Amino acid sequence: AMLVGLGLTIGCQRAVEPGIDLGPPPPEVPPEDLAALVEGNNQFALDLYKKLAETEKGNIFFSPYSISSALAMTYAGARGQTAEEMAKVLGITKLGDKVHPAHASLAYKLKSAGGKDKPEFQIANALWGQTGLSFKPEFLQLTRKHYGAGLQEVNFSDTENARGTINKWVGDQTREKIPELLKPGVLDGDTKLVLTNAIYFKADWLHPFEKTSTKAGPFHRTPTDTVTVPFMHQEACFRVAGIGDARVLELPYVGGEYAMLIVLPHKPEDFDSIHLSLTNESISGWLAKSTEHKYDIMLPKFKMQMAVNLVPTLQQLGMTTAFVENAADFSNCEESKHLFIESVEHQATIDVDESGTTAAAATEVSAKTKSLGPQFIVDRPFLVIIRSKQTGAIVFIGKVLDPKL
Repeated sequence: AMLVGLGLTIGCQRAVEPGIDLGPPPPEVPPEDLAALVEGNNQFALDLYKKLAETEKGNIFFSPYSISSALAMTYAGARGQTAEEMAKVLGITKLGDKVHPAHASLAYKLKSAGGKDKPEFQIANALWGQTGLSFKPEFLQLTRKHYGAGLQEVNFSDTENARGTINKWVGDQTREKIPELLKPGVLDGDTKLVLTNAIYFKADWLHPFEKTSTKAGPFHRTPTDTVTVPFMHQEACFRVAGIGDARVLELPYVGGEYAMLIVLPHKPEDFDSIHLSLTNESISGWLAKSTEHKYDIMLPKFKMQMAVNLVPTLQQLGMTTAFVENAADFSNCEESKHLFIESVEHQATIDVDESGTTAAAATEVSAKTKSLGPQFIVDRPFLVIIRSKQTGAIVFIGKVLDPKL
């Protein structure tokens, strides 16, 4: 069996490192290939989000980009119906094998937007194969070339040792924010291949919030259920767009390459109607319509953690054969034809605060400050999207129903 594991983390702190060694840039790919990949990835992101939102009643937060890149590595080993279903769900049918160089190019663009005083964005892929299995050299070469994913051999018969090795690697890649991607019982002696993808994103707001301005206030989880949470507060120029039942606020990060979009319904009960209008085109449309003004912003500090096995959701989206023993075809990867995907584990964490460092601020309960300009008060459930402005790629997406959880 094969398992796909994904771990990622996002924080909002200044990166101490003066940039990261990105290695040589991959060969340029045609702009239309990159655009097709981003469009496919974003469509997959929104499809996956909507499916998860149907069943997950609480907060949601995940990285569709992380999931796409790990599954694209897996797709490199697939053939026949298995490959067709995967390509369709991932939105990459038109790209075929061109998806791999396009992924390499996108990863480099996302990482190189980091550096000193800019967001730190690290992507790490790895393959963990059962010692003694004969993986095809072409598969190993392709994954190493386009995903930086060298095959590391482990003995899955020694299950706990293998689990510890993989978890330690993911922990290292995510600055210990995700120390245990693979929980006990996920691996067993029949596991043959595990793919992991870890992402780490750390960024400062372009306009930091003053800690002394953080005050407690009411957040309306539903029209009848209110909790008190710390609200960050500032007045600055931001881009805002009005759309149907909601408004969209763009909060840029230092460096200008990444931004967080907050999609805020006019009323708590309007939240579900946002899902219906959520498409790749609509997000581009909102941004095109947005105008910059001075706003009085109140945004709750929030932390979210989510761990999910994505197999049921991917099956609902139409990727089914890959998970069926003796029907899955990963013969581009390994000769025996016995490989199938056993599990797709994904974990994500986000921590949003004033700078974003995680120092606790003493919260005073007080009345709202008088505002001079129009207000954007995020005091009800909202959608959050973190995207790369240069490529348009959605890197993270989530919904915040309760900032206190």
